[in-house]
Amino acid sequence: MFGFSPYGPYWRQVKKMAMLEVLSNHRLEALKHIRGDEVDNSIKEIFELLGKRNKVVVEMERWFGYTTLNIVSRMVVGKRFGGITIKENEGNDECRKALREFFDLTGTFAVSDARPYLRWLDVGGYEKAMKKTAKKLDHMVGEWLEEHKQRKLFGGMKEYQDFMDVLLSIVTDEDEILSYDADTIIKATCLM
Repeated sequence: MFGFSPYGPYWRQVKKMAMLEVLSNHRLEALKHIRGDEVDNSIKEIFELLGKRNKVVVEMERWFGYTTLNIVSRMVVGKRFGGITIKENEGNDECRKALREFFDLTGTFAVSDARPYLRWLDVGGYEKAMKKTAKKLDHMVGEWLEEHKQRKLFGGMKEYQDFMDVLLSIVTDEDEILSYDADTIIKATCLM
């Protein structure tokens, strides 16, 4: 992930890709409809709940969380992870749980951060949890990457190109960015 990598050729190259392909005005304008669609879908879910009952209690933190997750995930990988009224499936629950664990562990202080020679103790079990979460995320993003490759290979078109589609067309194995392969670069950049 370039956010955690040292400054160098890899960092410069991936930062340039992210700035030009995700955060540029052109890309944000092209994906503007996703933000509107997801907000509309979230509001419709609340109205559907109101249609079934007179009073509805909505946990706004959860509602904003689902809306934000759906906006970001549709822009990056073209997937939606459900909402407050949609029946959850096991795959979506696992994805959300893995992402939540990742963000929780990113902000966690581990003793080995301050005293690296104590890493072997794994005080608090953070090292083990980080490795487990990394495997889950790598598997999850790997599946998304394979879906995108299959769709690209067999000509399945979408109405817009998400970030992973753009990276698949830009990053190739011939680039040789510090000897990382294209799949690793794409997975790490999308996860970032």
